[in-house]
Amino acid sequence: MRLFVITKFCALLILSHLALDARAEWKNLIKVNVPEGKLEDPVIYNEFPYPTGDEKYTLLYAQKGDSLYEVVLFQVSDIGVITTVQPLIYEKGKANQYDLTIVRRSSKKTNGGQAATVRVTVQDANIFPPAFPFSLYNGTIKENSPEGTVVLGLENCHAEDRDESGIKTYKIIKGNERGYLKVEKYDVGVKSFLRLLATNTPIKRGKTTPFITLVVEAEDMRVPPLTARTTIGVRIEEVNDYPPVFNESSYEREISEDTPLMTSIMKVQATDKDEGISGEVYYFFQTLSSFFTINAFTGEITLVRELDYSQSAQRLHQLTVRARDAGIPFKETSATVKITVAKDIPNYPFQASPNSDQQNTAPSFPEAPCHFTIYTSFPVKASLGAIYARDDDPPGPNKELRYSLGSSSSQFSLDTYSGVLTVNNDLAAQTYSLVVRAQDQGSPKKTAEAQVKIKVQNVDDPYNHPTFSNPIQAITVAENTAVGKSVFRASANSGSSSSKGVVYSAIFGSAMPYFELDEKTGVLKTAAPLDRETHSEYDLMIEARNEEKIPRHSHLYLVIHITDVDDSYPDFTKPVYDASVPERNPEGTFVTVIHAIDQDSASITYDVSSSPEFKIEASTGVIRTKRKLDRATGDRRFLIYVTATDGVGKTSSAIVNIDVTSAQDSAPKFNSESYKVSVREGQGKVPNLLCIAATGSNGAVKYSLKSGPADKFKINEITGKN
Repeated sequence: MRLFVITKFCALLILSHLALDARAEWKNLIKVNVPEGKLEDPVIYNEFPYPTGDEKYTLLYAQKGDSLYEVVLFQVSDIGVITTVQPLIYEKGKANQYDLTIVRRSSKKTNGGQAATVRVTVQDANIFPPAFPFSLYNGTIKENSPEGTVVLGLENCHAEDRDESGIKTYKIIKGNERGYLKVEKYDVGVKSFLRLLATNTPIKRGKTTPFITLVVEAEDMRVPPLTARTTIGVRIEEVNDYPPVFNESSYEREISEDTPLMTSIMKVQATDKDEGISGEVYYFFQTLSSFFTINAFTGEITLVRELDYSQSAQRLHQLTVRARDAGIPFKETSATVKITVAKDIPNYPFQASPNSDQQNTAPSFPEAPCHFTIYTSFPVKASLGAIYARDDDPPGPNKELRYSLGSSSSQFSLDTYSGVLTVNNDLAAQTYSLVVRAQDQGSPKKTAEAQVKIKVQNVDDPYNHPTFSNPIQAITVAENTAVGKSVFRASANSGSSSSKGVVYSAIFGSAMPYFELDEKTGVLKTAAPLDRETHSEYDLMIEARNEEKIPRHSHLYLVIHITDVDDSYPDFTKPVYDASVPERNPEGTFVTVIHAIDQDSASITYDVSSSPEFKIEASTGVIRTKRKLDRATGDRRFLIYVTATDGVGKTSSAIVNIDVTSAQDSAPKFNSESYKVSVREGQGKVPNLLCIAATGSNGAVKYSLKSGPADKFKINEITGKN
């Protein structure tokens, strides 16, 4: 025997609870607000009337308001207590509603009963901390930048908040001990971006630590706030601190007397620890040489004039090479080059041809016309190269060439014997046109000319780069925008250093498959159909880069909001529903529940047109009976059409097949108590004389003749045909 002991206090509580439940009023629609996250008490509703007899409560259907799929987040006890089975999550920008169809009926029944809809609204409880999309961001700023200068490269640096509260502030937590930088919050639409700026403390670049590593923190609006952190590496771009340094202080090379013209003899190399243009190195001879030239960009030394060991001055060539960077102001250093001609080679240089009557051919420039593009920082005394001509005559006066400029120039000089073109004075940013003439020493002398153009561009000043007036922008685009339509134009100021304009490119972002950017104009166009229901927001990082030898760039971070166009119709979970309801149950008996959503409208209403037997709750989709149904009177099967209408009047329909079931069996009943039919005397066999029908039975009806001449008449036991 089991003993149950109940205290007076507990008994009073139980009795009062039962009394309260017994008096509770039945409601077809119950609205409940539940905070998101884990609940200390998982019970979200317990005010249903207490079930009687063998009745119990069942969770028939749980549906999220904006989804076609059933959810398993809730459960209901037999006595009607609704609890959550896992934490509910609030989704920003969503309806955050669930409709629970709760049915009370006998535990022995599988249909019918009394139904209520419990509409659960999940409320934002600000339980999620903000989050940065990336754990590391990289930016740049110049040494000694004035106060208020913005650190570049952080255009997309921001923290996201899943809650509605948003970001309150940003703080520098670590790494700013010298006070070089300060942080501010910059709002664009609903997003809050982080921006770093220079303070009034001069920024100095460490020789061994060219970076500042900051830890920044985002705080949300909660009290106390929830936070998130990320790391920002700020590279300090230097001014011209270092001179170039040769990898060797002196260079030596021995060559043969018969080394062919335009042969590379050696290559000197200097490096500069500065970055950017300050680390670019030019090479030139301190004193020009008639036999050798040095490539101003690579340091390659080339033979440009025939050697003759018999001339003692040509046996040893002592050269001084200067290496100069392109910084402002420049720095330079020097190295010595010693080139020795090894020995005399017999019969070299080749003697003049004894046949003086040989026809003299004119020289030619194999690479004419010549084009050069240099900067205004190109050093004086630096060589542009040899404007080389060839003459196919045999050795002798007919082959000996002398070079000259077509007209005198104060900016350039041309070596008479080698044709090496050298800069004489500082150059302005313009295009220079020269004519180089090569003339042999034959009789008569023959000449050739080559056109030379030198385009001089402004120096690529590292302080000048493309800039966007507003590097963080947001736009809205309608979801029905046609493919190929222009929606935005990125426009950057190229900076005074750029004479060629800028090139635009989309470097990353969720918008890249759906939008395309014209690299020349910066015009952004749609590249694919848009659908707000699939993707309501895109982002895109746009880069503007100038077309210089050392290109500079800047970024624009673009947020694209897709606005809704009501192009959707209500969508049912399925096109045809099958349901059943017991006969002889009272009006309002539960039949089934249907559900439809509209991606463009949160408001859906339901309607059953022209049905005297059934009604539907407009806001929940619950179908109930309008009267008692009786199979004996023909209430066996119904087909009804349900219409769902969205907020702007667009409609969709679904079919509901409803079978009426019986709790107990009943005898079949003939549609008429008597049937009469006449036949002529002598009439032969008649296949279908009469059809007799009986209704009202739950099972199959079988027909038989109980009296009468069985040899004259018979009846089909299944169809009732006589």
